[in-house]
Amino acid sequence: MRQEFQKLWRELRRVAKATLQNGSIGRAGIRVYDGGRIRIEGGGGIDIVGSGYIRIDGDLTGDGELSWTGPWELLGNGEVTGTVTWSGDLNLTGDITVLGSGRIIAGNITIDPSAAGGRIGFGSDRFMHAGSGFLGVYDGSRFVVFNSSGVAIHGGAGSPTLSVGPGGVRISGLSKVPKAGVPANCVYVGSDGFLHEG
Repeated sequence: MRQEFQKLWRELRRVAKATLQNGSIGRAGIRVYDGGRIRIEGGGGIDIVGSGYIRIDGDLTGDGELSWTGPWELLGNGEVTGTVTWSGDLNLTGDITVLGSGRIIAGNITIDPSAAGGRIGFGSDRFMHAGSGFLGVYDGSRFVVFNSSGVAIHGGAGSPTLSVGPGGVRISGLSKVPKAGVPANCVYVGSDGFLHEG
């Protein structure tokens, strides 16, 4: 009797296992409760075809690669930690806020909000710099500076500086080339077409 019961039990388990492995679930669905779970192992997976869906009310945790083809939408706040590579166009409607001393790098252009009031670099020592009360555009030793006194233009090492402001126009650093008939400290146009100080 005992052997018959064990044989019957083994057969019942075999039939139940085969039924679950090859079974179908209809409109009534299947319910897992009291801390139960569904585990898929050995290379198994879940295929959703047609108009099927997955609805999650809780946390979604994963470890591995996520590959998605098709439109998607994320609603709510989020955070990304790590390096992100984006291929393709990006249409952004809204503001971008760079927190802390974060930099924005686009090719050879670098926007650095932490560099003395803010700086936009274009490579090869060319940059725009917004300091305390001024805005400057620099190309090596050449620059144009805007401040409360007006605008100053400097042509580089050894060049004079032209300043234009409320007080008038000033040229400093002109080459002193004495010329007959030109009083000292007076400016004249030389035969080379440049301004000189007599």
